[in-house]
Amino acid sequence: TFAGDIPRLTTLFRGLREEFGRIPGVQNVSYSLYSPMEGNNWSSLISIEGRAADPAQPLVSSWNRIGPRYFDTVGTRLVRGRLIDERDTPASAHVAVVNAAFARRFFEDGNPIGHRVGIGDAKHAGDYEIVGVVEDVKYTQANRATRPMMFLPAFQLASYGDASHRNGQARSLLV
Repeated sequence: TFAGDIPRLTTLFRGLREEFGRIPGVQNVSYSLYSPMEGNNWSSLISIEGRAADPAQPLVSSWNRIGPRYFDTVGTRLVRGRLIDERDTPASAHVAVVNAAFARRFFEDGNPIGHRVGIGDAKHAGDYEIVGVVEDVKYTQANRATRPMMFLPAFQLASYGDASHRNGQARSLLV
């Protein structure tokens, strides 16, 4: 499998984007772990740098792994900051984009740009810097409130010592 070979995965998916982009009439190409209204949803406990964990009110967010131009491809508008793009490689600084529901839920002033967040406990609170906010889009049920959601570059991986977190991360690599 490709799961342990991030350089091969990034090359494969870059090549697929280029090939599909050559098809006449295709305007945008990207990839993701799941897409709007697919009915699928990954969610986890999260931690936000500088914020103490409260067992009575754990922080939970949905999350998705995406490729460059994902938001353009699915028609999700940027509200603030920037989107995930080609510069967000496995070797670059780890970034996240969040939806407006995430910004409202976890940040009193609604501006999470520059804050750091991670999937899991406080040891991972600094794994990703929030660089953008996108509008809310439904990923599961149209008749329910939009869930807080983080979007991570597809192949930017956190360093987990725990085997279950490593396994979950490997399963999220789109393969």
